Amino acid sequence: MTYKFNNKDKVDRLNTSGPVRVRKIFEELGPTYIKLGQLLSMRHDLIPLEYAAEFAKLQDEAPSFEFEEVELIIREELGHPIEELYECFEKKTTCLCIYWAGAQGKDKRWR
Repeated sequence: MTYKFNNKDKVDRLNTSGPVRVRKIFEELGPTYIKLGQLLSMRHDLIPLEYAAEFAKLQDEAPSFEFEEVELIIREELGHPIEELYECFEKKTTCLCIYWAGAQGKDKRWR
């Protein structure tokens, strides 16, 4: 599965500082690396402060993608459409993290 983000500005490696460059690369690489950047942003003891500050932008400025892609990912990964798995599912993306919030229990695996 390939995750496509609306990342219009690819990394300009010549005119971008190290922390900004790494953050943009994480954004290009997708959800796993965005989550890694979010975690690293809280670890000032592991990385330099300028990197932590730049990675903190991934907390609330992470790129989003269209709801249709969310539907497709959920259907492919979980084997059921959203309506069968969730009582309520917001179509507006407020964060990159999707958590198990309200399964209807139609499938024994999700009880």
